[in-house]
Amino acid sequence: MPEKLYHISGFPEWIQADWEKLYDQAKSYERAIRTLLESEVPERDFYSERDVLPILFFIRHYMEIILKSLLLEQG
Repeated sequence: MPEKLYHISGFPEWIQADWEKLYDQAKSYERAIRTLLESEVPERDFYSERDVLPILFFIRHYMEIILKSLLLEQG
């Protein structure tokens, strides 16, 4: 994999196509989702509604961006 050198726009310089830019953004959401899910909830064994709603928003947005990148890739 190429080195991840970033331009001012924030994308690695090896990313050229629009679908690759969307896919790169989606991977950032995926990392955020994993971070939120893997973080321990103090003194509880469950997620409250306040904990779940932001996670569900990130999941929905991640799926939306992935679908858009797939549609752009396919033309």
